[in-house]
Amino acid sequence: FETFVKKVIGPDIEISEDEVRAYYAEHTDDFSSPAMFRVSGLAFHALPDAEKAVMKLRRGADFQWVSANSPGQIDKEKEETLVIDDSVVSLTALPDALRKAAEGAQPGDALLYTSPENHHYVISVQEAFPAKPQPYEGVRRSIAGIIFDEKARALVQDWSGKLREAYETRIFVTGIDD
Repeated sequence: FETFVKKVIGPDIEISEDEVRAYYAEHTDDFSSPAMFRVSGLAFHALPDAEKAVMKLRRGADFQWVSANSPGQIDKEKEETLVIDDSVVSLTALPDALRKAAEGAQPGDALLYTSPENHHYVISVQEAFPAKPQPYEGVRRSIAGIIFDEKARALVQDWSGKLREAYETRIFVTGIDD
């Protein structure tokens, strides 16, 4: 089958530079580094305590001061919490609810997130690094491969249709997928 694809289908596939550039333009997000953030965070047992800490940060209080002067924090030594201590995190690595809150976040923003374990996190964004597309030249070859595979798949389907019309098809075994 591989020989068939190489000798019969492969030579029929042509990929123009315009096709590759158009694919890159339409799928830039697929060839970009995700947005990243440098964040610090606090974990709280009770939502009201976390909300008070967020409000203090949003009014301009220093994160270290809020960290030292906010009651109700979870002792990170005794309970398992998310590690958010001056960490650089990818937007795509965050839990869904936190990812939605963090989209478009800027330095100085304070976010509130409640985990499935019912821990309430106050996250302070120190730095934001926007998503950055990889240079076209660096991804051109992989895009050409994707386009080649798509065209080859379409041609294989076309050929299989032609072969089914030309030859009798008999099925000898069923239920293999189970």
